[in-house]
Amino acid sequence: MTGQRGFAGLLAAFQVVIGYEWFISGINKLAAGDFPRGLAGDIVDNLKDVDAGWFATFLRQEVLPHSIAFGYLVEYAEVMVGLLLLTSAAVFAFTAAGCVRWPGLCAGVVAAGSGAAVGAVCMNACYYLFSGGGWPGVDPAMAYGEGMALDLLLSLLSVILALANALMVRVYLALAERVATPPGLSMVEAPVSKIWSQQASMSRLKSLLSHPASWLRTRRI
Repeated sequence: MTGQRGFAGLLAAFQVVIGYEWFISGINKLAAGDFPRGLAGDIVDNLKDVDAGWFATFLRQEVLPHSIAFGYLVEYAEVMVGLLLLTSAAVFAFTAAGCVRWPGLCAGVVAAGSGAAVGAVCMNACYYLFSGGGWPGVDPAMAYGEGMALDLLLSLLSVILALANALMVRVYLALAERVATPPGLSMVEAPVSKIWSQQASMSRLKSLLSHPASWLRTRRI
């Protein structure tokens, strides 16, 4: 039991860090007040010093003519990604504490968190390409720098978050299905049944968390 809650708690803590970074980044842009109007200048200045390859062509032809709209999109997208990741992390934290009252609602929240993680992957990839980054490898010129750029590292971590959230969606949905229809009862009888207590529901969630791979195999995913 301790291991199960520890896993959920670790996932929550990891996701809080990533979500908080996105949320603060977006809030900083909103607080500045001039990010959308200043985006074009930032892109032009960056392209003078960095060879962004094919991404530079995309920026010049698609982003620059609509830079203000893209600026608003970026700042609000960062805030939303941060909020969704933090909310999903809260669900994991409650799971770690042994409290899951509405598994169907949890599944919806975590699904939104998975989508937010996918959005984080896309935005981090764009930021990495914008900086002129390529696939990391041996480069003596980077002897005094990091081996992997932060944006690329965050992209890879966000992929892990997206997969973990997607797996947890299936776990919560399975719990909701089992709670709604106890063994031996029809869908009509299930809502009035009193035999499935909150404690029983939690024991089933813990079982799913302990063996998600086994459950997925039984579902033939």
